[in-house]
Amino acid sequence: MKTTTWINASALLAAVTLTLGIASWDGAASGSLILPAAPAPITFTAQVTTDWLPAAAARTEIEQRSALVERFAADHAIPVRVLDSSAEVQTRTDGARLDASLARFTRSFEFRVGDARDADLLRGTLATWSVDLQRADVTTATVY
Repeated sequence: MKTTTWINASALLAAVTLTLGIASWDGAASGSLILPAAPAPITFTAQVTTDWLPAAAARTEIEQRSALVERFAADHAIPVRVLDSSAEVQTRTDGARLDASLARFTRSFEFRVGDARDADLLRGTLATWSVDLQRADVTTATVY
């Protein structure tokens, strides 16, 4: 490479570096702060389950409890989604046929919280409603 070409390339590189440095300095100096990246959201799952009840009562209870969980999440800006719903029907007990069939409903939810304060609030509130909360994004390994 010729000396003149090398000098021109170095000057161009220095000018570009200086221009980019000044542009980013001006953006940071205008009162804006450079903040660390937001932590990754924490994912939790919870299951709401009814007792064995007459089918209509069990259906009403699961809908009420689900609405309560969803309303709490909405009030605290916690994203929630329903993962799964299931139902079980019992028509016999101890070999004898029941007069009216019983049902038990289960609904699974997923919550995504942004910080530990929301996680503690979610854990504490659901515990008062007898709903277990599990950390979903933690994988466990078995060592043999």
